[in-house]
Amino acid sequence: MKSSRIIIIMSLTAGVAAAALGFTAFRLASHEQQFRQNEIRGILSSECRLLADRTTTAIATVRDQLEQLAAETSPDKKAVIALRQSNPLIRETFLADDRGSLLYPLADVDFSRRYETLFVELVSANHRDADMFANVTPPPRRSNIVVSKSKTRLGREATADVVMEPQTIIPQQRIMQQKAAAPAIVAEQQEKIRMMSRFGVIVKTSDRGWIPWFTGNSFCPLIWAKCRKKPSKIVGIEVEMVAMQSRIVPLFPQNFPRYFRFEMTDSQGKVIFASGYHPGSDGEKKALTPEVILPVSDALLPGWQVRGYTVPSLVPAGNYLFALMLQIASLLLIIGACGGVALWLVRREIVAAGQKTSFVANVSHELKTPLTSIRMYAEMLHDHPDRLPMEKRSRYLGVILSESERLSRLIANVLDFSRIEAGKKKYNPVKVVLAEMLHEIAEHWKDPLLKAGMTLELQLPEDPAEVQIDRDSLVQVLQNLLSNAIKYAEGGNLVRLALSRHNRKWQLAVSDNGPGIPPGCRRKLFRKFYRCDDRLTAEKSGSGLGLAIARKLLRDQGGELVFQPVPGSGACFIITLPGEKS
Repeated sequence: MKSSRIIIIMSLTAGVAAAALGFTAFRLASHEQQFRQNEIRGILSSECRLLADRTTTAIATVRDQLEQLAAETSPDKKAVIALRQSNPLIRETFLADDRGSLLYPLADVDFSRRYETLFVELVSANHRDADMFANVTPPPRRSNIVVSKSKTRLGREATADVVMEPQTIIPQQRIMQQKAAAPAIVAEQQEKIRMMSRFGVIVKTSDRGWIPWFTGNSFCPLIWAKCRKKPSKIVGIEVEMVAMQSRIVPLFPQNFPRYFRFEMTDSQGKVIFASGYHPGSDGEKKALTPEVILPVSDALLPGWQVRGYTVPSLVPAGNYLFALMLQIASLLLIIGACGGVALWLVRREIVAAGQKTSFVANVSHELKTPLTSIRMYAEMLHDHPDRLPMEKRSRYLGVILSESERLSRLIANVLDFSRIEAGKKKYNPVKVVLAEMLHEIAEHWKDPLLKAGMTLELQLPEDPAEVQIDRDSLVQVLQNLLSNAIKYAEGGNLVRLALSRHNRKWQLAVSDNGPGIPPGCRRKLFRKFYRCDDRLTAEKSGSGLGLAIARKLLRDQGGELVFQPVPGSGACFIITLPGEKS
């Protein structure tokens, strides 16, 4: 019952441990996977941030270089044209005055049309709008208004919105109307004096700068600087974005995992550059979602972004899958080991139960046999005291004595077994003269051995042999060995007790020349309840405890009992007695 409880507890413990280990394994695998994803996302984010910073630095370097060139250029048309031809980063150059009026190039050229809103549209000189760089499309003029036009030095038509009457008005009436409108025209002209272009507002408070200008769907940044020789003149540069972009391409990371993709997009979301994984089809590209989106520089490249992608199908499985498989394998191993242990315990319990049943049957048989003999001969002596001759009386009394001793040995073995199992066996070591004790044992076992057809040979050394040991336990060990020799050494005619000195310890060999012990049984000789032939109907009775008890009695006192095969036939048990104390 106790063992069954242990098995149940172990099974439950194994189940709980398996469940806990499985849960822990999946949690660890999930944690490892999340850690791996965060690590990949961190690397991707770092690369994108590095690319954005490098791009910003490269653009700022180009800006500073071009600002320096503009500031050192002479404020004349020839020098400005030469500056345009000197650097591939320059698409066009321009010259303006300190009020923002364009001096070169003149009107009706591509440059003037691209930057018409910047140089032509007038705003208040006190303009402080944060949106001064935005492209503002002038509102459409009404069709019923005729605008008087006059050429300016910019080559553009400075307009004054003066409403003109139809041509059918007579000249006199026209003159009168112009005189009436004169104060209004003068006021408007004075207001225009207080107005300047957007570019004039920009250059009013600084010596140089970068204008991120958009024309239609094109990004056309400008760089300007006041001339050092003549600060009232401004030299400007339109940046060639194709050449500028060529400076950015080498900045893209080169040595990175193949499951990364990096893109740089403009303000319209159009991909300018890309590196890394190249999708084979539009479907694959649409399936990718940017994990990292970072602005490049709101001041230099407004709306430009660096985008980082991770291709899940190319991401290596990582060690977490190996860890998961290892944990699952460990879990299965533990479950298998627990199951194996449980089966082993069950099997051991079954074997132990069978051995205990055999032990009870054998002990019962062992107790019954001497008791039967003792009772039978005692009754014969009691019922016929006068009719039995002296010879029979002596023989009957000898049988009663022999069976009583046999019963005493059996009871002593059972009691010793119970005390040893409970850890309550007590010893009383005394000085034992081995020669005297062996002579007594030889005399006592002489007749039982003769009845079994054996003789006892005693071999003793000349030196005195003394040992400190519990005498009763040593006698019990020798009695168990001699009793086994009588039972199992059939066909042999000799039992030898040989005492010798070996490595400062006394050894006592108990041997016979019987059939010996089969090799398959030798390893299990000293197990409790074990017998080479453990059938309940075996010819030789026994409990299977004699050798186990004998070895335990000796080991508890520092001795040893081992089996030593004898060449040819027979068996030999070596008793090693405790050594001398130094």
